[in-house]
Amino acid sequence: MGLVQYVHVTSQEDDVLANGLICSKHARDLISLDGQTPSMDQTAPDFFDRDWLIVGENNLSDVLLRIMQAYLPWIYRVNYVQNVMQPKTRTQVEIEYVSRPLHPESEHLGIRLLRAGSSMIVLFPNPFNIKRDVLILFGCHRSGQYALESALQSAALKRNLALLTERLQAARPGYLAAQIIVEGLLKGSDTHNPTSYKTRAVENNAEPSDPFWLATLSKHTEQAQLTGDGRCENPTSIFDVSLLVVLSRPEQQQLRKAVGASLDDLDMYWENVQGEIGFHVTLFEFLLHREPAEELVERLQVLAEALLDGLKGSGLIPEQVVGRVRQLEILSNSLTAYADFLSPEGEPTGWMDGIRKWCEAVVARIGTSETGSEHGLMNAASVPFPLHVTLCRFPRALDPSAQMKLQALVTESRRKEFVRFPIKSVALVVGRKSPYRDTKIVGEIPLRSSD
Repeated sequence: MGLVQYVHVTSQEDDVLANGLICSKHARDLISLDGQTPSMDQTAPDFFDRDWLIVGENNLSDVLLRIMQAYLPWIYRVNYVQNVMQPKTRTQVEIEYVSRPLHPESEHLGIRLLRAGSSMIVLFPNPFNIKRDVLILFGCHRSGQYALESALQSAALKRNLALLTERLQAARPGYLAAQIIVEGLLKGSDTHNPTSYKTRAVENNAEPSDPFWLATLSKHTEQAQLTGDGRCENPTSIFDVSLLVVLSRPEQQQLRKAVGASLDDLDMYWENVQGEIGFHVTLFEFLLHREPAEELVERLQVLAEALLDGLKGSGLIPEQVVGRVRQLEILSNSLTAYADFLSPEGEPTGWMDGIRKWCEAVVARIGTSETGSEHGLMNAASVPFPLHVTLCRFPRALDPSAQMKLQALVTESRRKEFVRFPIKSVALVVGRKSPYRDTKIVGEIPLRSSD
């Protein structure tokens, strides 16, 4: 049974580990969001206000790694293999490197698929609270677990971890993910003994043979003070092309009612009031040009139409899915809510990885077409992290009482879901002003039916 130890780093030496060790199934149940208000007892931080250390491939790690598939160089998956000698299927845990066609300069050319005996160490911001971290250690099957235990005791891995720590500190500010992939080879006869395994970290030959991978997720940074966004009153000129999920008007009203009632007395710039399309989730950012010249705008408009044609004509259009908006967060100078995508059974899915593959394939295809001269204009081509709905911005700096009110609202929302809705289509949208105004839906793309 996999165990989850979620550790809240505080100045207190006696942070109670006995209360921080829980079954992965119970942890998985907690991220279903029970709607309860977290305890205000500062001696026992809430589950979502702690760092999580997840040991083993289990209920919780499965969900988190599915959500992070769209961002990580190495992905985890479970296949089901038919045993020739028995009627039952068996599981086969795999770790695979995923090519990123838009970034050939960082392409890994070495080993790409690992199974039993291999393992992963992965660190990333928690998609349920990006101000806390998730560290997952797991091995593929029992042999991978023993091999990982052997690697963790080796001087080589300790050096790798020290180097990785230095790189992470040097790469700040921003949010990053890091992975170490370990290959284990059995050198003795006792398969249940860690000392029977010889291990090595897979080298990242795209980055001077580093024994790890780093992925930049977001350039959002935490701010000690909540500053005002002057663009609310003085918008700037941009040309943005993105793929969005736009909430329907009833869904927007439901979300605004669930979140905004206690904020009515604060001076806020609400996206559903000020913007033409209102509340939305950005799935993929194709390009963003600031203060573009008119000649460039004409080229970008042609490119937007080419993107729409490519998306509609692709064979990679994802299936319909259920969207969920949950939990509040303060990002830069705005109040946002997290978003994710669920299966019909209500399980978080890796749907965003399908969105990424679909959009990246279209961008790559345009690069080899008659529109190829415009390929370099797609200067974003990325999946935002975290996926979110921008609810409102702060047009001016907030006084201390308003900041305290907002932070209390964020804390109270850690276990809340605001709205759940079916997604049957997505929209390619051009935005001409920042904050997101002067928008035009270039076209809508129906998603594949799951029937």
